[in-house]
Amino acid sequence: MVVWKDGINADLNAKDFKMETLEVNKKSVIKAILSKGGGWVAHLQMISGAN
Repeated sequence: MVVWKDGINADLNAKDFKMETLEVNKKSVIKAILSKGGGWVAHLQMISGAN
């Protein structure tokens, strides 16, 4: 999963974001913490052969 989330100064600068790559499965719990007026995006892609 690739995640784009608010950076440390996102409340002051809308262009401040951080991109992370996380390995997740059906038991994963993802916490999305947003700045005031902020946002969060995730792109999920199944890996071939994964269950």
